[in-house]
Amino acid sequence: MKLKKTIVSLLAAVVVLATPAVAANAKALPNKNSNYWSQSRSIKTTRSITAYEHSVSNNTLSNTVLKKKTIKKGTTLTVSRINNNHKEWLLSGIKSSNGAVWITKQNTTSWMKIYVDPAFSTRFVKTTKDIKIVAHKVVNNVIQSKVAKKATIQKGATIYTRKLANNGGWIIFGNNVPNYKGAWVYTSTKSNWMDVQKVFSTKFSTVSSANPTSSGYVDGYFSLALGSYNAGGNTIYPGDSVKVAKTSDSSLSIIVNGSTYNFNSNDSNPTATLTNTYLQNVTKDGKTTGRMIVAKYAPNDSRNVLVKGFQPAQGDEWLTIRSDHQSYNVYVYVPMLNGWLFSNVYTPSNNQ
Repeated sequence: MKLKKTIVSLLAAVVVLATPAVAANAKALPNKNSNYWSQSRSIKTTRSITAYEHSVSNNTLSNTVLKKKTIKKGTTLTVSRINNNHKEWLLSGIKSSNGAVWITKQNTTSWMKIYVDPAFSTRFVKTTKDIKIVAHKVVNNVIQSKVAKKATIQKGATIYTRKLANNGGWIIFGNNVPNYKGAWVYTSTKSNWMDVQKVFSTKFSTVSSANPTSSGYVDGYFSLALGSYNAGGNTIYPGDSVKVAKTSDSSLSIIVNGSTYNFNSNDSNPTATLTNTYLQNVTKDGKTTGRMIVAKYAPNDSRNVLVKGFQPAQGDEWLTIRSDHQSYNVYVYVPMLNGWLFSNVYTPSNNQ
């Protein structure tokens, strides 16, 4: 059978431009007949499989098996389908004899899951110098060799980038990159042109409800929806830890620094909650465009407490109260980075 010619030249490196990660479980993978497998994919085996080594002559796989071996569960490989044969898979990442390749015969894709090498993950960076980039057309997820356009990204620009396979340079994209339907590439093999910006992960524990229900005192927090409260020389700030008890449908009692305070309170506007975050929808022209999470801590702080079921999404903004209790650090959630980027410091004006 004929083996598909492997493209390894710099400007014909395989690239998937905007692929959200395919779910890592094998059941979610495209089936063996999908065109998804027409190009190489990085995978990790989910069970042991048998591989066979065959010699290759004139780009044709011989029928003779040179060697046979077991590939253990958890092995990282690069795989591709051999032409239109939906049962045979070419394996890269296994040491082979000169002029030979390894294959495996599998009727399904349940023996593997997608593996994303951290070295090829998307990064949000600031350029440390001017860089000259070139645009190429993309056909079937393969960058074509002909240069369509050229441009320069100025020093200090923030962009997204992802490393190409075969040491083929870097894909460049983002708001500071010229519009083009194909792919912009910076052909440097080094990474000294970028300053990788910090991405904040999401860490939190959960409770089933934000509203206190116990008549006994439990751990809680002064509401993030309220301002600070002064009582007996104590200043209670939004998000501060308190002990809280529900004394009636319309009242709460809290203990701070050994002192007890009673408040009129209801479930729609509680004085204290079981979460140290406050979530509300952001709307524009009557449509929800995202959510705003006001919190005592940064998004990557495990002390965050949210209501069960929360998952960050595109358009979310996370506002962390700064030490002056008057301004906020703003973080924006970016799904392709699976994390939050610091955006700016926000200080509400008096008339807001």
